[in-house]
Amino acid sequence: MLKKHVVFNLRKRTINLPKKKKKADYKIMIYFSLMVSGAVLGANIFKSSSPETDNLLSSIFISLFTPDNTQGLLMNFFKILLPFIVLISLSYVIGLCGAGIPILALVPLVSGIFAGAYVGLCYGAYGLREAVCRMLVFLPSYAIAAASLIKCCCRSTVISGEIFSFLLTGKGEGKALLKDYTVEYAVLTVPVIIGSAVSLCTFSILEELFHVFS
Repeated sequence: MLKKHVVFNLRKRTINLPKKKKKADYKIMIYFSLMVSGAVLGANIFKSSSPETDNLLSSIFISLFTPDNTQGLLMNFFKILLPFIVLISLSYVIGLCGAGIPILALVPLVSGIFAGAYVGLCYGAYGLREAVCRMLVFLPSYAIAAASLIKCCCRSTVISGEIFSFLLTGKGEGKALLKDYTVEYAVLTVPVIIGSAVSLCTFSILEELFHVFS
């Protein structure tokens, strides 16, 4: 009996089942593509405009969205942070609409247009050194905010779909869903605040060293 048992154990084979591969999140790819498309559009939208138009638009962007050495740190921080908070807030509100999924596509698109226009106007209206310095201030906050915004849009897509299903069937846990949704957005906003602080620090260092924002 012992020998038979040993032979049986030696003949046992381990069957390794193939592991399921994680599917790529199509929502991330779609929203990222929209953001890149917006950036290309924004960079080229003022390409054929006159220098006077470039200067006017550049001054508007500077006064509204970029830090200024004549203002305090807190005001400059909010100027960097404001555009990103507005876009994230829009994504949050649209996600609460049952028919919000088609409208959500506009959020990353507008974000990309804003970034592309800013980069294009900087290179068109300023010298190379000042344009590079402004990019160094702008890019850290935008890169972090863009990643957070894409994640926010993905979450809003899911919530909007669930709300649409709830409106059709009347089944779901509305309060718990809203609470989790709000907490997730609060968590995703934290990196945006940190990125804005990094951009503000970069601005202060470059202004101290090169005085390019005077």
